[in-house]
Amino acid sequence: MATGMMFPDFDEVHPLARGPFVALANELHYLWSKGLIPVWFRPFEIYRTPQRQVEMLRTGKSKAGPWSSAHQYGLAVDFVPYIRGSWSWTVPLTTWDHLREQAHKVGLLNDIEWDRAHVEHPAFAKLRAALQPKVSAVPNAAHLSEQPPKVRG
Repeated sequence: MATGMMFPDFDEVHPLARGPFVALANELHYLWSKGLIPVWFRPFEIYRTPQRQVEMLRTGKSKAGPWSSAHQYGLAVDFVPYIRGSWSWTVPLTTWDHLREQAHKVGLLNDIEWDRAHVEHPAFAKLRAALQPKVSAVPNAAHLSEQPPKVRG
C-alpha cells in the first residue's frame, strides 16, 4: 500500500467533462458505503503538469509523454482504492473491474490494462487525433518538449 496522499480538486477537470467524473466519484463512494464494492475508489490525481508527465514517463509510471496524456487537458482522473487511510494499487484485478464498470455507466473510459486507475473522458480521443506531432510511444524522454503541441486546423 502506498501512503502518500493527494487532494485533487474537481475544478482541475475540464468544465465540459466535470459532470461524469463527479457522478463517478459520488457513485463509487455510495457503493462502497453500502458495502456493494470492496474498496472506496477515490480521486487520486487529476491535472498533471508536463514536467510531472515527463517524470512519470522516465520512471515507468506512464507510457505517455507530455501533452499526450489526457491529464494535461483536464480529461482524466486517476481513481485509486483508499483502504484504511492509505492508497493501494495492489488490489485484485476483480476489484479494479468495479471501477471500470461504474466508469462505463457514466460514459467514461477505463480501458488501459496497465493503468487500471486511469479514467478518461471520451473527448480526449478526438483531441489526441488533432494533436501535432502525434506521439504513440516515446523512446527517449530526455528529448521531450514540455510545450503543448500545435493543433491542426
